[in-house]
Amino acid sequence: MALLLRDLGNNMKTKFHLDAQERPTWLQYPQAFDKVASEQDGNLEVWYFIEADRIRAKRAGLSERYPSRDLFPFAVRDDNDDVACWENKNPSAVVVIHDFASAGHEQKGIFPTFDTWLEQVSLDNLDY
Repeated sequence: MALLLRDLGNNMKTKFHLDAQERPTWLQYPQAFDKVASEQDGNLEVWYFIEADRIRAKRAGLSERYPSRDLFPFAVRDDNDDVACWENKNPSAVVVIHDFASAGHEQKGIFPTFDTWLEQVSLDNLDY
């Protein structure tokens, strides 16, 4: 079961959240993310949420490989190098990045909301 803490304000905090001081000011975790993180402990079968201590390293790597983008990773795919991220220029959308691809060719998909990305995850699990 996920470690539940209280964040500043009324937001739930799990081991998949960075503290408000560490995360970008533009990022607000969606309520659906909080629910999935607490109910499924971040395990979405083919995808899994990145724990806070690994988010820092993954974010630094993405920033180095794709310096023109301000990405905040929250999930990785188990069977390839795909990373689900929120991005500063459209923080409510989920951007899927194929990590380690050449800059300019890294974006694999975009979903208008976390919920639409989660629907795709369900479909991905059928093929897994």
